[in-house]
Amino acid sequence: MKQLAFYIFFLLLLLGSFRTANAAAGDDARGELVVEVESSVLIINQDAAQARREAVRGALQRAVEQATGTLLSPETMAAQSKILKESLFLKADQYIQNYRVMGEHVSSNVYTLVMRVTVALEGVKSELVAVGLGKELERGVTSAPVAVVVSGIKSYEDYRRFKEFIKAGIKGVDAVRPRSIAWRVATMEVDFRGEAAVFAAALSRVKQFPIRTSLLADNSLEVIFIK
Repeated sequence: MKQLAFYIFFLLLLLGSFRTANAAAGDDARGELVVEVESSVLIINQDAAQARREAVRGALQRAVEQATGTLLSPETMAAQSKILKESLFLKADQYIQNYRVMGEHVSSNVYTLVMRVTVALEGVKSELVAVGLGKELERGVTSAPVAVVVSGIKSYEDYRRFKEFIKAGIKGVDAVRPRSIAWRVATMEVDFRGEAAVFAAALSRVKQFPIRTSLLADNSLEVIFIK
């Protein structure tokens, strides 16, 4: 009886998710991209405050670099690196909506911090057009659907938090669409800019959830909650 009640609860909440799926089509639809980046700077003359400022600046640049990488092909990023550095990366703070320091520490005279950064994609796109990369922008990396099976779910909250994290916390994700749900198992389709193996590798680095990932076949993988 408890299993039946749990299943019905899951089903009702899933239906609610389907009704709102089109309203949250992904980072591009909202004009923003959320990334998590790390930056390390050598402390000079024991000036930790200055090292921290430089680490923040470096993290913002990396965030804008990652955001630009979702809009342009790797070949264009390499060929136009000088233009991108001068027009975008050196003034990265202009394209940041907000950021949050997730962690920081000092080791062997090196200041390291991890930041969660929200990049304004529309601003980045406008700058790319202004420097003559509009056509390259149109040829940017396209996304492809990856089928994801999530097993070992212990509560709907686990499922909801994981789904929202994929949408906001994994670079290259354009959209997440719930497909089905059953007792402790759910399936979803993720539009990802890259191969399923790359997506699986990104998930394997996630520390927010106790999960293990494995490839099932072309463009499909399984995510297992291990606790």
